Amino acid sequence: MNKVPADGERIARIGYEAQDKRTANLIYNFLIEGRLEWFKIADPKAGRIDDIQIATTDGELHAFQVKCAETAKTITFAEITRSGKVPSLIAQLADGWRRLKSLHQDRHIFVHLIHSHIPYHKTTPK
Repeated sequence: MNKVPADGERIARIGYEAQDKRTANLIYNFLIEGRLEWFKIADPKAGRIDDIQIATTDGELHAFQVKCAETAKTITFAEITRSGKVPSLIAQLADGWRRLKSLHQDRHIFVHLIHSHIPYHKTTPK
């Protein structure tokens, strides 16, 4: 199957649409709970957990990394922790936590990964 330039845009929009819907839902839920203090989207200071940050009135900061794909597949712990040319996903989340903790020392930092892939418990190749 030959890919055309528009395929890249279509794939990107699928991810962004899911991310935008999830972001709106998260903000709405914190607002309804009466806990929303502020939020940021695409914060370059947050490293790889820049998708959304939500600060609460009770001193928490929730940072979300959203990964969405056109089709769901399985993903293992080994895949999340595997490093290659770029740091592993778990290392990226930890780096983001450290960055946010240094910027918001007065807050309890929570990092969340929202992924469209399905966790798979086997460590052997699929």
